[in-house]
Amino acid sequence: MKASLKLDRTGLIIGIIVAGIIASFATVNVSYTLDLIFFLAFYGIAALSLNLEYGYTGLSNFGKVGFIAVGAYTAGVLSAAFHLPMIVCIIAAAIAAAAVGFAIALPTVRLKEDYLGMSTIIIGEMIRILLRNTPTNSVWGGVFGLRGISPPFNFIENPTLRLLTYVGFSVGLFFVIYLLLERWGNSPLGRVLKSIRDEELASKSIGKFTYRYKLLSLTLGSAIAGIAGALYAFYFLYLNPDTFLPLITFIIWVMVIVGGMANNAGVVIGTAIIILINRLTQIAKDYINLPLEPNYFQAILVGLLIILFLMFRPQGLVPEKVVRTPAWKVLEEEERKSGGENQ
Repeated sequence: MKASLKLDRTGLIIGIIVAGIIASFATVNVSYTLDLIFFLAFYGIAALSLNLEYGYTGLSNFGKVGFIAVGAYTAGVLSAAFHLPMIVCIIAAAIAAAAVGFAIALPTVRLKEDYLGMSTIIIGEMIRILLRNTPTNSVWGGVFGLRGISPPFNFIENPTLRLLTYVGFSVGLFFVIYLLLERWGNSPLGRVLKSIRDEELASKSIGKFTYRYKLLSLTLGSAIAGIAGALYAFYFLYLNPDTFLPLITFIIWVMVIVGGMANNAGVVIGTAIIILINRLTQIAKDYINLPLEPNYFQAILVGLLIILFLMFRPQGLVPEKVVRTPAWKVLEEEERKSGGENQ
């Protein structure tokens, strides 16, 4: 119990430090700060979706960027070609990504972890290549990209206020998803997913249809990734298939590993740390004479970070917490009473 509280305080302290650094950006440039906050929300949603699949269920999805692309292009096409409202486009993006995730999960979730990872990374690249080879004279845009996405909150005349409103909307959606995943993680569903991750055979032995739960996890994770993609589309109002490279999947994996798998708060902190490393290395080039180009320097830092975490803290900054069911609380109370009696 004490160890758990200590770890929670560690995560809280790190979170406060990260929040302070982000707040300090607001004193420099408001637009830059809003851009930073949007990317925290975007990557936060994507990392939470991967945490549901891998952190809770043990499904190695190395094609995460493909589902983000499906969501982004679904929302972009519906907005550019049919001028549908943003909310409708986001819902459609989630449904489209969930459908693709379900279709891909049907034949792949029975595979072992390594083969599942290889399959998903290939599928993610296939999605990008298919988008790249769409007709250039169609709304999809092919190699030239998708244009003409309707700006969100266009009725607001002030561009800064419009940007602030959209970023606020993205952050609000991020918090809704975070709270939903927290409830699912502490529900019977979350406990079943963890049991499948830890020992699938034991889950089967007590009558759990593990195949169905894996399908559900990958489908829900894909839907959440689709929402992240839709937010990306309405932020940039332009989509290029070459944006959705495997590198984005790698970055999301690093966020989950650094933060702590099966711990949503830890994943959010890990996301903020990686985003800040990216921004601070970009700023450092204006003040420090770096021996390397900033992007290469950033890649070295992230690579060292993930090696150090895998070697010395594989559980991440904020390790997985015990699911506190009513039965667990009763057991804790009994242990507390028996401890007091022994003293």
